[in-house]
Amino acid sequence: MPSRPIWKRWQLVAAAIVYVVDAWVIGQGGLAMLALLAAIVLGVVSIVRGVSGERRRIAEGFATMGVFLGVLLAVLATVIQHQAMSERRAPAVIEALAKYRDKHGTWPAKLDDLAPAFVPSVPRARYTLLYGRFEYQFRKADTPLLMFHAVPPMGRRVFDLSSMVPKHEGHDHEH
Repeated sequence: MPSRPIWKRWQLVAAAIVYVVDAWVIGQGGLAMLALLAAIVLGVVSIVRGVSGERRRIAEGFATMGVFLGVLLAVLATVIQHQAMSERRAPAVIEALAKYRDKHGTWPAKLDDLAPAFVPSVPRARYTLLYGRFEYQFRKADTPLLMFHAVPPMGRRVFDLSSMVPKHEGHDHEH
């Protein structure tokens, strides 16, 4: 087993990697939860060893669990901030979609069709490497949907545009 100072440094490096990957790449909290569970197991093993003779291991066990509990809390706080960012940005995208529909008489085929006439550029839903963009779905026979990942990869916040944006009676689209 590595010496204790090296082991402590590796814990901090591992904690930093878990935070960056889980909060800024994936954006969900699952990796931090798994790391905390592993830290609890390692922490309990260290505490049991400390009780049976090596007293310094008790503090090390609690420190290990504390570091990864802190990482989980930091990841969750970051994920909550990303969620709030997505919720704040969605209305502007919805408004741009409605303006496009009002002008052209139909929904755009893709979000990029909104820029630069209706928005300077389509904003990111949140700042994560994966799952950070708004998703848009529209086919002529379908209801247009705007989505973003609330809890990647499966949990999505979905906006049904046909129920949110009033029907447009007439339009002055260009031919």
